[in-house]
Amino acid sequence: MTLEVEDTRGHSSDSDDALVAYALSEGLVEAGGIWYRVVQHDIQTLNKLAMAGEPDVSAVTAHCFALVCHQYAVFTHGASFGRNSGPCLVGRDMVASASLQGKRIAVRGLVTSAYLGLRMFLRDFEPVLMAFDRIMESVRDGDVDAGLVIY
Repeated sequence: MTLEVEDTRGHSSDSDDALVAYALSEGLVEAGGIWYRVVQHDIQTLNKLAMAGEPDVSAVTAHCFALVCHQYAVFTHGASFGRNSGPCLVGRDMVASASLQGKRIAVRGLVTSAYLGLRMFLRDFEPVLMAFDRIMESVRDGDVDAGLVIY
């Protein structure tokens, strides 16, 4: 007799998350009797949900995991970190990083690993929260001085 258990699995639109979610939701991998209800959100929303104890399994940033490690375990695989990949600070023009002190920089969340890295690199700036798909146009239109994007 197989015990059927339903868990909620949160994933972002990143291709690695989407691939796993597809395989689970389509029954292409053996999940040991666990049936997953898959939900998709941007990573900042998943971070907030995880901090509230939802969903059962979720993608979160490394920064957020430090805040939720008492209620979640980490898989031994998966991560979006690597040499020569990761967050990029973009602007309308090339500038020295020191000139961004005190400036408005668009970020997608305050609990993302990209934000943590930026805060360590550039300590004095005003974060402007916005959806990741608005960051580039906000930089282009001059609404912010720079934007933090990934990939």
